[in-house]
Amino acid sequence: MNSSELSQQLNDTPNKAQHIIFEYPESLKPYRPTLNSWFASLFAVAFGFPLDSVKTRLQTYKYNGNWHCIVDTYKNEGILGFYRGLMAPLISSSLMRSWSMSMFTYSKPYTHSFWSALYDPPPLIEYQAKTYEKLQPSDEKTTQPFSGSKIGYILRQYPVSFCSGMIAGISTSFIASPFELTKLGSQIELVIRRRALELEVVRVSGQTHVSPTAAASKVFPNGMKPEELVKPSGTFSIARKLIKNNGWLSLYSGYRYMFVRDAIGSGVYFGVYDSIRTAVSLVLFNTPEPHPVSVAIAGGLSGACSWVIVYPLDTIKSRYQRDVMTYVFLKTAPMEGGANLNQPAFPQRPKIELSALFNKAMYRGLGISLVRTSILGMTMFSCYEKLMKITA
Repeated sequence: MNSSELSQQLNDTPNKAQHIIFEYPESLKPYRPTLNSWFASLFAVAFGFPLDSVKTRLQTYKYNGNWHCIVDTYKNEGILGFYRGLMAPLISSSLMRSWSMSMFTYSKPYTHSFWSALYDPPPLIEYQAKTYEKLQPSDEKTTQPFSGSKIGYILRQYPVSFCSGMIAGISTSFIASPFELTKLGSQIELVIRRRALELEVVRVSGQTHVSPTAAASKVFPNGMKPEELVKPSGTFSIARKLIKNNGWLSLYSGYRYMFVRDAIGSGVYFGVYDSIRTAVSLVLFNTPEPHPVSVAIAGGLSGACSWVIVYPLDTIKSRYQRDVMTYVFLKTAPMEGGANLNQPAFPQRPKIELSALFNKAMYRGLGISLVRTSILGMTMFSCYEKLMKITA
């Protein structure tokens, strides 16, 4: 049975048909799970973006905790400061999440076949049609009670899910890297330039032996405030500046860290997701079949688990990209009013030392990131479940 036939069979169920409010054209019906995951990702990314912006600022600059960062952002940039740079991830992250879910789905039969040569993994219950159709439970309970070792079932499932997740992460990292770099630049541009101006005041004060107030009048002409000297760059403007000054490859600054982060992170994410989802279904419903409750719980916890593991790598990537964007902004975007700043040199890639990965500073912003990724996971999968129920 192919995906179109399975979709039609599920949609023909009388109890389900009455909930359908939108039907895809026939040519798009085989891609209904992919399209629905994209729409769900759009909503989830927009919903969780303010927390992502705070996380990035906490990683790249020193604040006295989450609330200090939130208050400082609101004070200097207003509510729109939390949504600065939204366009790039709204396009890229939603597409990448949809692509990632699709790659995970379609690669899983192959990783299952690979591991089958080494041991006996559980059958791919929800991937009979190589889609996420079975994430939407049918209106009639057709599954049989589970018998056997539940722990053994979960453990045998993990390697298959982990490898498929790694494939999904690697396949998305190359496409997503430029979008993630420009998103980060948009999020921290005003912070970079505001702090550069503040350092300039200190430098002028020290060189001319005048008070900081007098030095500020030299740096900030006509009594302008730091935020008034800055004209924010758009996402595409940032990309153009990178390409113009350092070539196309500069769009992949920090990619090596992102590659490792996404490979490991996606492997853990999908591996833990499948494991928790299956475990909750087995404990509460005595079946490995996905259930809305198990999907929501797994969606919330899997992202948190993966972030705990890869967060230091993400911090290293963000700090290096911060240095790249500092170079770009201070070189290519002069201040309004004639303020002049010393231009930095293009940053060198940092060397990763194992001991540095366990440094407390590498986990700055982890708390709010865990909240964000849990909310995003639960939101995305809940929206996906709803869309699968109301579309055909």
